[in-house]
Order: sequence, then C-alpha cells, then structure tokens
Amino acid sequence: MSLPPRATACPGAGEREALAAFLLVLETEERALVCGDVEAIDAVTREKSGWLARLAALAADPSPPSELIALRHRAREANERNGRLVAVRLARLRQRLEALGAAPAAGAAYGADGLSRAPFAAPGSRRSVV
Repeated sequence: MSLPPRATACPGAGEREALAAFLLVLETEERALVCGDVEAIDAVTREKSGWLARLAALAADPSPPSELIALRHRAREANERNGRLVAVRLARLRQRLEALGAAPAAGAAYGADGLSRAPFAAPGSRRSVV
C-alpha cells in the first residue's frame, strides 16, 4: 500500500497519486476503527503519518488544479470522520472506566518505585500495586 509518489511532468501528479494512496490508508483506518482492531490501528497510524509528511511536502502549489482540491477535500472529510470514530470510542472507554470506578484522575501516575498515587488518598500517601 505504501507506494512512493512517482515524479511526472504533469502538474500535481505526485500529489494526486499520494492523495489517492492516502485515501486508501484512511479507508483502512476507518475499517480498523469500526472493527476495533488495535493492531491494525497501530500499523495504519504509522503509515498515515508517513503519507501526511509526503503530502505536506507536495502540497506547496498555491493554486492547485480543481481535481487536487476535490481530492484534498475528500481526504479531509475522511480524516475528520475517522477522528469522530476515535472520539466516540474514547468517550465509551471513559464511560466504562468511570463505571468500574477506575477512571484515572488527572495527574495520577506510577512512580519509578512502582507505587501509584491513589486519586482518593491523602496528599503524599502512596500505595503499593501488586
């Protein structure tokens, strides 16, 4: 799936090919998010980052052809749709954690000694996590 854009004499051709490949990555990301496939989400996130860097380098044309504008718009919409899917999953996860009483408090962390700071404990107190 990760094909580098080919250099051509046609203006915007490299960006057009990169956007087409990026749209495929976004579709893969959407399927992984819908299915909850954590490993696929992790892999596609790395691939997506690579394509975003390529696209940033290619999108320097201040007046791109209308076809590129349309592809950019489709990519933006797909990325925003995937962002909404992430937001919904995150909200559900937070609700589940709250229901279990395990929602992490702001700033709650484990120290280097392996002890956690309980969100309900007195300031400065720590408890061992086994």
